[in-house]
Amino acid sequence: NVFINIFVYVFLFLSLILIAISSIELIDLFKIKNKLLQILTCLILVVCPNISATLLFNYCSLPYTIAFFGSITSIYLLVKEKNKYLKTLIPIILLVTSLSMYQAYLPVSITLLVLYNIKELLNNNFKFKETLKNLLIIIISVILYFILMKLSQLVLNINMSDYTNASSFSINNILNIPNQIIKTYQVFIDYFFTNKILTNTNIYNNIINIILLIVLVINLIYLTIKNNLPTINKVLIIFLVLTLPMYINCILLIMPTATMQLLMSSAYILLVPFLFSIENNKIYKVIFIVLISLLIRNYTVQDNATYKTLEITHNKTLSIANDIVDE
Repeated sequence: NVFINIFVYVFLFLSLILIAISSIELIDLFKIKNKLLQILTCLILVVCPNISATLLFNYCSLPYTIAFFGSITSIYLLVKEKNKYLKTLIPIILLVTSLSMYQAYLPVSITLLVLYNIKELLNNNFKFKETLKNLLIIIISVILYFILMKLSQLVLNINMSDYTNASSFSINNILNIPNQIIKTYQVFIDYFFTNKILTNTNIYNNIINIILLIVLVINLIYLTIKNNLPTINKVLIIFLVLTLPMYINCILLIMPTATMQLLMSSAYILLVPFLFSIENNKIYKVIFIVLISLLIRNYTVQDNATYKTLEITHNKTLSIANDIVDE
């Protein structure tokens, strides 16, 4: 038991290191210069229910955080790395590894690339050919993973786990994508404004999210006008923003029978560093600092309540088991 407990803490420590590195990469990728915003980015990533729930599962928390780290780092290298071999080969390896550990982290990579390009469009630094290459690398990685997965199933004579209906992945699912688009928007609304995925209404997170959304839209409009962007940039920004729920929930497009769970919604976390990256004045900055600080506070309360409830449940279960053994 002591040996097992040691490994639990080691895995937890390694998981936190990977989350910390992912935070640093996000801060660098979105060029968040303000120290307070950097701290808030790290804090929201640690306390958000998506990550805290992942850390609850001792037996798979490390593989899941490795998958999350791989999803973030792959896009970071695609954008930042100058060496064309490292820029191509390493991201493919990281993406295939990430998908092999947890397929639901595919939206993390896709959403991060989309948000980065929205920021580049706002700054009039968008490079179409470069983005097309990056998207092609993601597609190649997904296809390579799919081939390796099928080969593994064939050689080892095993099937995919049916957890949240993940085994339903097939070419037919891709053909059914148009029917799933509406579902991605419904899930997007559920995540921020209902209690179906996160507990929002009890601690007024839904109100905070509505204000964040309004301020974000106002700021995007302001930046679009202020930067005097070309028409093509404006069109692309509008298109990417309006279709954002599809990228964040893209796992539902290729696995239409899957049910969105908290652990599958990690791509939503990326919206916070994106919001910080496009702050342009003191008023906007103060509003976001206050709102994100409130979210961090609420998430911390939720995390502790969850941990305490699980501890009480564990103790009751253990007590009942001991009574049964004694009898």
